[in-house]
This record gives sequence, structure tokens and C-alpha cells, in this order.
Amino acid sequence: MRYLGIVEKRHDGQIILEGCGEAIKSAGNDEAIFEAFEVESVIVLVPAPVDRLRLSQIEMLASHSIIDHRKTLEGLAR
Repeated sequence: MRYLGIVEKRHDGQIILEGCGEAIKSAGNDEAIFEAFEVESVIVLVPAPVDRLRLSQIEMLASHSIIDHRKTLEGLAR
């Protein structure tokens, strides 16, 4: 798993990495602040802040979910 940084998700679907464009401010009604992680080439957005215990659970569950999804897709392809 690789930590990518903090991102801002706006109401129109834009996702902006911290340091790109305007500064990220506190979350409002139509936007939210997330921490971005890459797990097996899949980007996972998790509401900030993330503690170590939650991070290890996210890594484990995301990895299992990705493996299960790939197995399903392989089964459908047959």
C-alpha cells in the first residue's frame, strides 16, 4: 500500500490533490477531505483523519475486496 496524500472531493466530482491548485480548506456540505491510498493499483479514498488501526483494517479489507472482485471478473470471462 502506498500513501498518496490528502485530496479534496468537490460536489461536481473533481478530485484535487493537496498542493495542486488552491489550498484545501475544511470540509463543507458539498465537498469533503479524504486521504488517498493506492492498494494493488486501486486508489482508495478514506475520510480524513486516518489512524494506524483504521489504516491497517482498510488495507486488509481493500486487498480482500480487490482479490474477490478479480476472481468474479475472471469467472464471468469464462
